[in-house]
Amino acid sequence: MESRQLLTDVIREVHERKASDLHVAAGSPPMLRILGDLEPSRMAEPLSSEQTREIAYMLMRDQVRQRFEEKMEVDFSFAVQGGGRYRVNVYTQRGMVNIALRVIPLEVPTIDGLGLPAALKMLAGERRGLILLAGTTGSGKST
Repeated sequence: MESRQLLTDVIREVHERKASDLHVAAGSPPMLRILGDLEPSRMAEPLSSEQTREIAYMLMRDQVRQRFEEKMEVDFSFAVQGGGRYRVNVYTQRGMVNIALRVIPLEVPTIDGLGLPAALKMLAGERRGLILLAGTTGSGKST
C-alpha cells in the first residue's frame, strides 16, 4: 500500500478505535495504544524502513525535516483537517526511523466529565499550593 494512503487509513483507525497513541516502526505493523494496551493496526502488515521514513517525512515541514536530519530526533505537532491534532516524536533507533504520535483531544474535558472526585475539583480551585500528578505514559496526566 502506498505510504500516504496507509497514513490516512491508520489515522482514521486511531480515531475510530479511540486510541491515545500511534507507534510506527520498521519491521512491525503500526501499533495503536487503546486503554493502555498496544494493539496492531487492522492494516497489520509489517512496515519496511523505507515506508516508515516516508511516513515520517510526510508529517514534517521542511524546517522540521532539517532539524531531524541534524539531530536524528525531533518533536513537533501535526494536524489533519477533520482528523485531529497530534504531538509527534520522530527518532532513530538502530539506524531506522520510528514515529510516536500522541492524540491531542480537540476539546478539553471537564473535571466532572472525567468522573474525577469532588476533592480534586476543590483542590484545583485553591489559590495557592502545588499539585503533582504522576503516572505511567498514557495514563492521562496531561488531560
